[in-house]
Amino acid sequence: MSNYLFPISGVGSLPHPCTDSALGHVFKYDLPFAPQLPARDTRESMIFQTLDGIGNIELLSGGEVIIHEIYPSEKQNFSQDRQSYQALTPFLFEIHNQKSTQIKLQFTGVFTLFQYAKYTNKNRKFFNQIEAFLLKKIEHTIMQCVDTTVFLQIDEPALFALHGEKNINMFNHFISKLLKLKSPTVKVGLHCCSNTNWEFIFAHPIDFISVDCRLSLKSILKKNQHLLKISSLFLGVIPTLPTIKVHDFDVSRSCHNLLKELTNSFSKDELHQILDNIFLTPACGLGQKRIAESEEYLDKLIEYQQTLRKLIKKRS
Repeated sequence: MSNYLFPISGVGSLPHPCTDSALGHVFKYDLPFAPQLPARDTRESMIFQTLDGIGNIELLSGGEVIIHEIYPSEKQNFSQDRQSYQALTPFLFEIHNQKSTQIKLQFTGVFTLFQYAKYTNKNRKFFNQIEAFLLKKIEHTIMQCVDTTVFLQIDEPALFALHGEKNINMFNHFISKLLKLKSPTVKVGLHCCSNTNWEFIFAHPIDFISVDCRLSLKSILKKNQHLLKISSLFLGVIPTLPTIKVHDFDVSRSCHNLLKELTNSFSKDELHQILDNIFLTPACGLGQKRIAESEEYLDKLIEYQQTLRKLIKKRS
């Protein structure tokens, strides 16, 4: 039980003001991820970036996104080669240049878009319109990813509000459509940096989940049999709260606590399966951090990876 890799990855946003430096950073990870750069351009904020192309939309100075008009499908622009996602096309080129066998792409989910985008009439028709647009945009992007396995991560921070029949039905509708994109080279999963009702998440045959361990580890471990059915588990082991300084984070203590929680939740064979499927990430995106801090997070992830390997080898 000592040959686990615990590959490291990120959660989307980075603080870099230019594409070249961001790409140099993401390809240091075992699983490179397409960087979203809100410090370069506020249009790369998660709501505007995902909705860009749907119609006449406006980004306010406070970060709010107003949809003034949704264009007919034939007039919408599903390309990500825009000012709102400047790093994507160079990233896709670089994965072929570096022969990356697997990558991660992130899009804001429909449930979160519905909750936070401003529109005059937020009814089911509006939900269906943004859902159709997002699915086409995702499909358009995935088609550009050849000769590599894509971890398609849907970012849904608003899942803390996943209750009530209306919200649950909308979420279920979106996930059922999203899962049609699954293939041997496309893995579909959800990132939620808030806690939620995981029962509704695990009701769908998703390939992976990505969580903030501080908020959600104990909750998902209560659904331990569901965790055995997914192919990957992305654990946000390094906190991103502004009150926590990353260089002060105690990696050794966290590794011991994580392994204790996992050991108490699974049988020996089950634990082997879970450990074999774990990826390590920050708890959330790093877009609000400083560039130097993003390097510190990378260093801490590498330290976490090495410490966890040594700890398991010592116990085996």
